[in-house]
Amino acid sequence: LQLVAGRSPLEAGLLLVPGSIVTMVAGVGAARLARHASFRVLVPTGLLLAAAGYVVMVLLDGVGAAVVASVLIGAGIGLSETLTNDAVLASAPARRAGSASAVSETAYEVGAVLGTAVLGSVLAAAYARALDVPTSIGPVFAHEARETLGGAVALASQVGGVEGQRLHDAATTAFVHGSAVASVVATVALVAVAATVVVGLRRR
Repeated sequence: LQLVAGRSPLEAGLLLVPGSIVTMVAGVGAARLARHASFRVLVPTGLLLAAAGYVVMVLLDGVGAAVVASVLIGAGIGLSETLTNDAVLASAPARRAGSASAVSETAYEVGAVLGTAVLGSVLAAAYARALDVPTSIGPVFAHEARETLGGAVALASQVGGVEGQRLHDAATTAFVHGSAVASVVATVALVAVAATVVVGLRRR
């Protein structure tokens, strides 16, 4: 939102507020939905909602697409995370509630870090591969530009002129491409987990 779309930090933060609000609303509403539908239906639904958000990131461009994606992902996370946490606690006896809560929280933290690491690595690799650095930049600065989008934008500002603008455009285009590749990986992973939940709970 900041480096590609050119929004200020405040604007970028405000654009992500709807997703955060929807996450909280979905978390609160999960308990009511659980009275009318089964865990086996609601958790995969949440995961598929999040997957739909990543599909939006693949198919559409622009700030509006990013906001819609954040809302869908937030709704899916709020729904599935609340229900899975409740399932972990409900499956343990009362005297083990503290341990069950700790396991649930640890699993969430590990999943968040692992997801960030895997998807971040995919995005970074796709970005570096797709970035076409102008030959006039030189190999040393080209390596710096391929490290991160922020580094490329800062370097483009230093270079200035036509070459700087070319580098900036190439970097933002490569980053959008990398985001799309990472979104495809996330979509596949979420659909696979949703299918695993459906199949796994059918056997119970």
